[in-house]
This record gives sequence, structure tokens and C-alpha cells, in this order.
Amino acid sequence: HRWDPAQAGWQRDARFRQAMLYSINREPLAADLQESFTPVVYYPAFLEFPVYQQAIQRGIPRYEYDLTKGQQLFAAAGWNKGPDGLLRNSAGQTVEFPCCRYPTELAANTQESLAWGDYFSTAGLVVENPVVQPPIAGLAAAEQRRVQTVNWGGMKSNWAVTAAGAFQTVIKANIATADTRWVGINTAAWSNPAYDDLYAKASKTLELGPRLETQLQMLKIIMDELPVFPVYYTAIGLVARQGVEGLGQPNPFNRSVVDDVHLWDLTS
Repeated sequence: HRWDPAQAGWQRDARFRQAMLYSINREPLAADLQESFTPVVYYPAFLEFPVYQQAIQRGIPRYEYDLTKGQQLFAAAGWNKGPDGLLRNSAGQTVEFPCCRYPTELAANTQESLAWGDYFSTAGLVVENPVVQPPIAGLAAAEQRRVQTVNWGGMKSNWAVTAAGAFQTVIKANIATADTRWVGINTAAWSNPAYDDLYAKASKTLELGPRLETQLQMLKIIMDELPVFPVYYTAIGLVARQGVEGLGQPNPFNRSVVDDVHLWDLTS
């Protein structure tokens, strides 16, 4: 790390992460970065999933944009904004936060990185944007993965909402470590034994009611501790020429968008 993890407010205290999410206005992010093709996302699940709707009904926190609440939570965690607009703790330290993508030639990715960084800067963090690309030329593949895993504070990433990946993104077994040769989708390196126990329980539960209840408990832990910030879906487009009919809505648990191809028809 090029910062001190022991002093990183966003790493040490869930209230700091909650304040960060309160400081993000997700509506314009979804509109500008996803061209309004997707709605704002408040939980790491699809809108049509029962767990999402139940989470709303039970009042699981959504952290809708509220700068006042954000600053109150920063203060509760021991960080207050000074005259220069930067958050500082009692020792006068600021919050360095390398975010949110490595340098890229893709304008859309750069725009996305800057948009996220602007919100965090306004909240009072010292944002390094884009993340400095570590030198990886000549390194073995595992070492390349290692330096790219520990080089940032926050990174734009995808939540694996698939049959094989739902809720397993943040289990301890998926943390990238030296033992796994730095392979793993839990790039936040967050772990919670209670969450892992619930994930194991849900994986063995076939009855819908008990399984949904377990998933809600997992979702509550995620939304309390916020190892990830749900913001918007990443749209996948499907283009068909004129005369192709019968295209349906793909199953959200399936990565494929052509799983109903046998139902399509050519009319011209």
C-alpha cells in the first residue's frame, strides 16, 4: 500500500463507508454513465428478485443521497471537515483514497472514474484519480495480480449476480491472497464470519422461504458494513436486425443474452 491502512478511515469504520455512500448522488451517475438504460441500485441484487423487494419492505438501509447525514457520520467516526474542505481526524491526518480506475484510453471509463472521484472529493477525501498504474512489466502473472490488488482504496467493479456467484463475491474464500496466487473476486478483502456462515447455510437450503430469510440476513450485513457500494447496473445490449422477432428478456441469473434463441423468428 502507498497509504497507511491503519489510518484509512474508510477501512477502519463502517460509519465512514456509510457516510461515503450517503455522499454519492446515484441518480445522475446512472443517468450520465449508463445513459439512463438502468435504474439506480440500492442493494446488490436485481430489482425483480424477492430479496430486493423484501429488503425495501423491511427498511434495510439504502443510504439515499444526503450530504448532511454523510457529514454527521464522518464526524461520528472521528473525521471532521476543515476550512480547506478536507476531512481530518484529531491528529490532523487527511484521508487518502486512490480511486476509481487505472488509467485507460476509453473515454467512458475515464468519465466514470472522474465522476465517482468528484463525489468523494466533495465529501472531503483526498482522491487520487485515476489510480496510479503500478509497474508490472516483466513481473510474473501472480505478482502482476498482487500489485494490482493492493494498489487502490476503491475500484469500480461488478457484483456477480449469477446462479454461481450471487452473494459469494464477498465470502472469505474468494479473497485474493498469496495462497490463491492473488486470484479471487473478493477484491475488497472484506470478511465476516457471520456472513460466511449464512452463505454456507443458504447454499444448502432449497426451501424458498428459509433461503430468502437467510439471504436477507446476508444482505443486511452487507448494507450495514458496506464492503461494496451498489450504484447502478451495467447494461448489456443486444442488437438484432429488422425482421428478427421473439427476442425476450434474458434470465438475469444467466450471463448469456441468447438463451431463448430457439424462440426467435425471421419474418423478413
